[in-house]
Amino acid sequence: MAPLALANLPAFGAEEIPSKGAAASVPENPPPAPKRRWQIYEEEHFTHPLTFQRSEVKPQVLPFALDEVTLAEGSEYAQSRAWSRGFMLRIAPERMLHNFRVTAGLPSTAVPLGGLEKPDSLLRGHWVGHYMSACGLLYASTSDQEIKARGDALVAGLAECQKKLNAGGYVSAFPQEEFDKLDRGQKVWAPFYTLHKLMAGLLDMHQLGGNAQALEVLTGMATWVDTWTSSRSEVRMQQILEEEFGGIAEVLYNLAGLAGDDRWAKTGDRFQKIAFLKPLLERQDQLRQLHANTHMPQVIAAARRYELTGDARFRVMPEFFWETVVESRSFAPGGSGTMERWVTYPNHLAWEMKSSSEHQECCCAYNMMKLTRHMYGWDPQMRYVEYYERNLLNHRLGTIEPDTGHTTYFLSMAPAAWKTIGTEDQTFWCCNGTALEEFAKLQNSAYFHDNDSIYVNLYIPTELNWKARGVRLRQETRFPHEPRTKLTVVATPADKWSMRLRIPAWTTTEARVLVNGKPIDFDPEPGSYLNMKRAWKTGDTVELEMPMRLTRHVLGDDPTMQAFLYGPLVLAAQIPMGQLSFNLLHENEEPNVKKAPLPVPVLAEHGNLEEWITPVNGQPLTFRSKGTQSEEVLLKPLNQSWQRFNVYFQVAKAASS
Repeated sequence: MAPLALANLPAFGAEEIPSKGAAASVPENPPPAPKRRWQIYEEEHFTHPLTFQRSEVKPQVLPFALDEVTLAEGSEYAQSRAWSRGFMLRIAPERMLHNFRVTAGLPSTAVPLGGLEKPDSLLRGHWVGHYMSACGLLYASTSDQEIKARGDALVAGLAECQKKLNAGGYVSAFPQEEFDKLDRGQKVWAPFYTLHKLMAGLLDMHQLGGNAQALEVLTGMATWVDTWTSSRSEVRMQQILEEEFGGIAEVLYNLAGLAGDDRWAKTGDRFQKIAFLKPLLERQDQLRQLHANTHMPQVIAAARRYELTGDARFRVMPEFFWETVVESRSFAPGGSGTMERWVTYPNHLAWEMKSSSEHQECCCAYNMMKLTRHMYGWDPQMRYVEYYERNLLNHRLGTIEPDTGHTTYFLSMAPAAWKTIGTEDQTFWCCNGTALEEFAKLQNSAYFHDNDSIYVNLYIPTELNWKARGVRLRQETRFPHEPRTKLTVVATPADKWSMRLRIPAWTTTEARVLVNGKPIDFDPEPGSYLNMKRAWKTGDTVELEMPMRLTRHVLGDDPTMQAFLYGPLVLAAQIPMGQLSFNLLHENEEPNVKKAPLPVPVLAEHGNLEEWITPVNGQPLTFRSKGTQSEEVLLKPLNQSWQRFNVYFQVAKAASS
């Protein structure tokens, strides 16, 4: 089943479209949700404070460690990682530590960073946490000593600031007074969110970067968080959680899992926001008007709590959240949200698309992919891999600027949009930070395993070294530029093991599998695994041929609005950039299309998709179509689109149909 397909719902009536900066006017009085038998949880079943009891859940499948999967040099994945690494190396640790040292009363002569890291930004310090996570991830992936040294320098600098502050473990780029304001109900901007990023970065530098000092600094920060939150009442804490607090519960649960100390998990329980979680437990979509990236990390924290406790409520909530976001609130590339929010009711994506040019915040794609990995581990369903692949190919690989390593904030679906790119040292958006992490671990979901099986999930040129079983595989592919992949057994034990080869949902029943050059007899079932268990031999090869086909993504509240995919690739019309100002290209988080509008053709539909969207000879992954006024539209993959582009088209029946 294609996870992003929406039903062709009847079109809704015309709604008012808000102007830029205005509060979103959203459709009112939706039809009442039907009563469902599974709404069995009464309010008393979700009491707070929670009682933490460790009873860890054994996953069905596990990812491989980052150092067990190596990206092939020269691939577009390795190239993107190199661009991101180059950007990281151009940002000096002394500049990143400047605000921390000033706050701690230590001298600093470094030039401060700009944007959200400038000295008066209330989010200053958050990007340093992302950077440390990326250092740990890159080091674990590649043994990159230069990157590790930078992460180590940041850890040492934070330790120095923590010691100088001598404030119960507190360390940040802003003073503790921000938390006093938060407690008094004054307006602040997400101080616990920023602590989460720092704590997660320290955890990654310890677990992945092998830095023992990082665990000491992290434990001190966790002690401060425990002390601060334990002195507030339960009612007060629930009020405090109205301000964005990121995934601080997740990092506390992860610390509890690492250290074997339930103190940190009990501290994490104080960050479970009942007003948000209870409707999910009751399988009710009450996401309307919620800030998407505030709440996605809360769902990831709930998933992590389930893994530590086996509390089934904390599995129900992520599963329902994933279903409702993916199936009714996601655009074709896999991203979600408009103006950083779910502004209206499910299946109103056409309305959302027209209401703003701020679609699909990149942090949200990052967090949904992260949540998907948790859920795939619990239950390795194909729909999770299909969704992950859709985001990876279209949203993540398509949002890093070639050579510079600069990345985007939004991936807009507005007509004739463009990709707004962060600058070298004057933006430091949250999405620039999650991008550092993403491009340091592009290989992390290519393969999973159970006791005796390898799940081949993504077609990425890699080498897998399953150390525990003595199995090595090499995957050679140019996918998606060519619809095939080849796996070679480089080393294997004598006993049998299974290769579970993903037959993607987007292919056809013409898919073929060849073992040692000979086709095997099987009926291809797109959207399933082909399980091959045998005593493999060194040199054995498995080839998968997976024809790609055209499909469309139809918006439920306006079925005339359609996007087109070739295999898992979202196609986009290519439109010359023209004369756009530096501000429009770089300094704004979103492409402000209203300031530079361009008309987009209405496409003329006649017959099957293949009859009116046709390949361009000699140009792989390139198609052309006709508009109702006979304008020719050139379509290429969205992740290759670095001009202006258009993804969703109004489609009209051609007069000759």
